[in-house]
Amino acid sequence: MEKKKKVRQTFGEIWLSWVQAHPLLTHLLPTIILAILAESIISQFQLEMAMAGQIALHVMVALIAIAIPIAVSTFALWPYTRAILGTLSVGKGRSWKAMSQFVQDELKSMQNQIKDIRAQGTKLDRFDVAQWVRRCFETSDGRYLGTAVNEPSVYLVLFGDYLTAHEKYIERTDITNSERVILLREAQIRQDRMKSDSDFRFFFGWHRSNSV
Repeated sequence: MEKKKKVRQTFGEIWLSWVQAHPLLTHLLPTIILAILAESIISQFQLEMAMAGQIALHVMVALIAIAIPIAVSTFALWPYTRAILGTLSVGKGRSWKAMSQFVQDELKSMQNQIKDIRAQGTKLDRFDVAQWVRRCFETSDGRYLGTAVNEPSVYLVLFGDYLTAHEKYIERTDITNSERVILLREAQIRQDRMKSDSDFRFFFGWHRSNSV
């Protein structure tokens, strides 16, 4: 079941990326293929069709060609659509309008956030940053190069989830040449170790055991 879900998700991602990159070709290609197929069938079976029949056949081909990308996109988008519908279904009666507004606001907020990040960057709270870090680790296949400006004890409080996400990334990709540069003076690290030796040992022990 999990494998089937993974295949479907991968197919959906590839298809949606293709649609975004080639919107015109997405509709044009099925039209050309179906038109060639229709003409081949007519030739193969030597079908004699009146003008009205030929027009009807080509209209049918055009409609099917338009429907195919829409149907495939609907299939690819179904996990997202299902999540939205599931959220909306929580609201019943008078509360449905409130849930509908909540979904619209959240989608609009995500859209604006992504636009800002892609354009010139944006200021996010710690929770949102942690979510983006998790998403990047879950989807990235490249080498990780990062920095840290906090002492180990502070880092574990603020960004402890990063290490969990990073470890899952290593397990998933088997990439063991990640680097995290600690931008601190040696005296600061020694002082932090005196304050919390257990955090110091855990932090650097984690990096050693995961070849970071």
